[in-house]
Amino acid sequence: MKKWLLTAISGVFLTACGSSSKSGNDLKYIAYQDLNGKTQQVAFLKTLSTENNADPKTSISGEALQKANFGNLDTHQKIGDIYTIYDAQANPMNVIFVIPSRGKSFSPHKVDDMAQLAKEKSFDFYEFGKARIAHSQFSAKSAICRDYKAKSGVNVKIATTYYLDSGGENYLATLVGAQASRKNGEIRKFTYSPSFNIDNKKLQEQIQQEVSSHGEKVAKSNVIEKLSVLENIVCR
Repeated sequence: MKKWLLTAISGVFLTACGSSSKSGNDLKYIAYQDLNGKTQQVAFLKTLSTENNADPKTSISGEALQKANFGNLDTHQKIGDIYTIYDAQANPMNVIFVIPSRGKSFSPHKVDDMAQLAKEKSFDFYEFGKARIAHSQFSAKSAICRDYKAKSGVNVKIATTYYLDSGGENYLATLVGAQASRKNGEIRKFTYSPSFNIDNKKLQEQIQQEVSSHGEKVAKSNVIEKLSVLENIVCR
């Protein structure tokens, strides 16, 4: 179990977007814990690029839809466009860069898009894959990259849901908060809170023991991982 937790669950679950009818009732939703601590549900749609000679490695690969209610009807709202990037081990990551209040997604493969994000005071980052869903929010007093490179630093909130089965019904969720900057190279104002949605009592006890021993270490690693998004993509 220790290896499972310290590696933040590698695997194939959610490594690709599912194909569904956007207008129908056949969207396959999966539950995840959001930044406000509430449980949300998300579904995925593949997208076929309409651009000629579009590179599948840099074009939009899909979109994420969050379940919503309109009166007595179930509906959905778009979270953002999904792009593929690669981690340090060359593993593909399905991600969204978005400013929710504007309903605008940004491409990590377009210099102008990242330059625009660098000047913003806040943006959201989603990651889908490696048997987890992570929703992060970066915020700054003046501008994300300016503050990240200065002593003032940026604030980051991270909600991560780690799945324990292929159906996504059992999971560990963590809420993490921190402040960090490139200039001082340390994590400040760190907060960490785990929660469990596991129907197997024995498994829950095992996971709770691992979280008690190693949870904060994993959470701090997640902060560093998310800061690498600023370091290597947005603020480079």
